[in-house]
Amino acid sequence: MVFMKLVDQLGEHTDSVFKKYQDIFVGKRSLLSLIKYELLTSLVSQIPGALGFFLRKLFYKPLFSEIGDGVVIGPYATIRCPGQISLGDKVFIDDNVTLDAKGEKSHIDVYSDPDPRKSPFSSKKSF
Repeated sequence: MVFMKLVDQLGEHTDSVFKKYQDIFVGKRSLLSLIKYELLTSLVSQIPGALGFFLRKLFYKPLFSEIGDGVVIGPYATIRCPGQISLGDKVFIDDNVTLDAKGEKSHIDVYSDPDPRKSPFSSKKSF
């Protein structure tokens, strides 16, 4: 169902492919946002080890809506529409994870909480 909506969205002829890419991956139709997203994700997403963790922490911060202290993002993590994603303190995004917040009313909150009754993951996505 979700896949078909994405296919339908890509197949619409109302916007250019460039604008559709911005909507799906960046979340904004700003050229500056696109350049920042492309440069930062392509340059540091695949760097392994401590250097990669350090560089992602340093350079990914301006991409996200909010990013807390002690956040670790593993290599090859795919982040779509990072301006609609909030990461709380001490969150670990493992290698090869995809966080996808595309859609006008979408937002993803990931946080850690010592209370086991609360879910560590919250997603608000409208289809």
